[in-house]
Amino acid sequence: MRGGCWATVAVMAAALAATTVPAGAATPMSDVIVTLRDTTPDGSGGARGVEQDLRRSASAGQRTVLRLLHRRRAEGRVRVVQRFWVFDGLRVVADPGVARELRALSGVASVEPNRVVRAPSPAARARRAQAAPVSTAAATIGAAALWDRGVTGKGVVIASLDSGVDASHPALSASFRGRPHDWYDPSGEHLRHPVDTSGHGTATLGVMVGSGAAATPQGVAPGAYWIAAKVFDDHGRSTTARIHAALQWALDPDGNPRTPDAPQVVNASWDIAGSGCDLTFEQDLRHLRQAGVLPVFAAGNDEHDASPANNPSAFAVGAVDDAGRLAAGSGRGPSACGEPVYPQVVAPGVNITTTDLFGLSATQSGTSVAAPYVSGALALLLSRFPGISAERQAAAIESGAEDLGAAGPDRLFGHGRLDVGAALAWLEHAPDVSLVPARWAIGAAPGGAAATWITVQPVHGFTGTLALSASVRLPGARASFPTATATIRGPGVRVRLALRVPRGARPGTYPLTLRARSGARTRSLATALVVRDPLSSRPGPSGRRR
Repeated sequence: MRGGCWATVAVMAAALAATTVPAGAATPMSDVIVTLRDTTPDGSGGARGVEQDLRRSASAGQRTVLRLLHRRRAEGRVRVVQRFWVFDGLRVVADPGVARELRALSGVASVEPNRVVRAPSPAARARRAQAAPVSTAAATIGAAALWDRGVTGKGVVIASLDSGVDASHPALSASFRGRPHDWYDPSGEHLRHPVDTSGHGTATLGVMVGSGAAATPQGVAPGAYWIAAKVFDDHGRSTTARIHAALQWALDPDGNPRTPDAPQVVNASWDIAGSGCDLTFEQDLRHLRQAGVLPVFAAGNDEHDASPANNPSAFAVGAVDDAGRLAAGSGRGPSACGEPVYPQVVAPGVNITTTDLFGLSATQSGTSVAAPYVSGALALLLSRFPGISAERQAAAIESGAEDLGAAGPDRLFGHGRLDVGAALAWLEHAPDVSLVPARWAIGAAPGGAAATWITVQPVHGFTGTLALSASVRLPGARASFPTATATIRGPGVRVRLALRVPRGARPGTYPLTLRARSGARTRSLATALVVRDPLSSRPGPSGRRR
């Protein structure tokens, strides 16, 4: 970014990042994630505009924190500072007194431990040396029929956020995009080349892009390229900071916003241990969506929902067998985050033949191998419809799904079993609507009110009346459309969204979900309510100072 203020902040951050505690220092250190308030910019102008907005917001928001850390660094009390812009925050390793000072700053929303996240347990697998056959699942979901039409995912890049990749595997080596920044290991264990010590990431990637003997397709999108971030280290551990770093890398692998190198699809076949609604990564995921990337997550294997898959901006995938029966343990609703449908869809996830370490193949089961079917399907769709929004991608997968179980969306199968052929046909012809916000973030002070406009845009000649609703994950806050309905008879219509924030609401960023329903069709859009800090003079999402 340009400007003297940014240069000052960058120099301060560089000096802090290089700080180490003197040898022999006995002071225990706290490893924490500092999240700033007012963290969601408008994010207009496409993927590049989203990133530039995020970088500007982080530059302004982190200035006061960096000044404090710079002073404490001179006292030998700060060891590490790692800045983020995918959400407005930092990782700080410092003595506990510094962490307490950070909590007291008016612009800080939270200071939380940099938690350890465990990798998914490796599924039991039967390895074999011979080339794997084309999975029957590819035919089940309609991918094989699209290959015959020349739809293979060509030109699309998938990012795998997992345990790594065995890039020497014959079914994967040719499809690695292979630019200098297309491999990222935030733990620093394997900086130069893709590595996978557990096989989990290699297995999930094989479902997405693998190719078999004699160029026979094995994965769903054999024409797509892949890049990867090794979220989990060689001991099967990650941290909150490493995952934030991997999600930030997925928005800009080379760190240069001027180069269009971001992937179009992101797959994450893992979850955070424990139940409930954990929104640690929701801001990151929402920003991926704003940039046109739908974050696909495994729904979990413990018969309940899991985070981040249950976050408003994630797309959760459960598992079924070849007969359409729910796989044992497949994650199911209700969603602790309040999402009306969980999982969004199901995909094949029982006895799936895919790639394994050492050039072998293996048979695996679970939602970890089901989610990649959706990611591969998205690559097929995006090769025919490049640049469509994340909301249109989600709508296509949901609308094309084969209904299973109880009629309509349910808590076991979601919208149904993945059918990528039907999803493509839906994109080509089906009447539908899209919700387009005037702003992705709506700001208001505690006890105050705000309003913005949402455009309900028809697609393929949709006409009809839609019921409108909105929900915000902040106790006591209200979000509503005063008109309650929107009638489409031609061009899109603008509807007013009104919000009211309770007195005493804690400043910060809260998920705000908008919905438009017509019959069995519901379209959702994940945005944000930013509760402003009354003491801050920083520009808010509306551009005004407060």
